[in-house]
Amino acid sequence: MTSPDRAAQATARVQAHALADELSRRGFTAAMVRTRDHGKHPCVHIAARRGWHRAEYIYAAPDQGRWWFWWSSLDPIAPISDIPATAEKITRVLAPNQAAHLLSGTALPKPVMVPVLAARPEHPRQVSAKRTRHAS
Repeated sequence: MTSPDRAAQATARVQAHALADELSRRGFTAAMVRTRDHGKHPCVHIAARRGWHRAEYIYAAPDQGRWWFWWSSLDPIAPISDIPATAEKITRVLAPNQAAHLLSGTALPKPVMVPVLAARPEHPRQVSAKRTRHAS
């Protein structure tokens, strides 16, 4: 491996750490993955602290001489030099309600609790094949 390649990988690692920090400030749990081949292609694991049950891996890898952040689906997000744009895109895709809240500066509405009516065991619902007539 040549010296420029190592320098680019070191820069990508630093930028991946910066992305993890920015996503942490935006309410995600973000950590660098340090196993297997992630020294060559730095990886950030993202999960939400609450209300979101999905995890995502964001990779840093080169494409035609420039380093980019990539979704795990191999779609590009943004150049590694643009941490705010990358974090904004990730937030918009993975937590759209949170992104709207951050952009507008308004409070999110509280969830509405809707009661669920359960059938009573002593009075089970019966389904009839007969048509009923309504009084006119």
